[in-house]
Amino acid sequence: MEIGPGQEKALSLTISPGGDPELLDTTKEIISLAPVLDNWEFLYAKPVKKWDNYFEVFINEEKIGIDISNWEYILFRNDDAMRSTRIN
Repeated sequence: MEIGPGQEKALSLTISPGGDPELLDTTKEIISLAPVLDNWEFLYAKPVKKWDNYFEVFINEEKIGIDISNWEYILFRNDDAMRSTRIN
């Protein structure tokens, strides 16, 4: 569960299936029972993050911009965790 700023409204509540596709119908059912509120949106899964594929980090007090728009990655699922591996 996650509470934070919404994308369409001021606030959002997300009930996520945690990456388990078998729980997606359950989270959809839960959200279908949510009330309609002016300042809240209710989501059955984490929304796609909207950003410009660019971020900044500080290294030795120097700000460095990193453009990742051409990066690719593969996401592997393990029995106990998920990890991602970047490929070029």
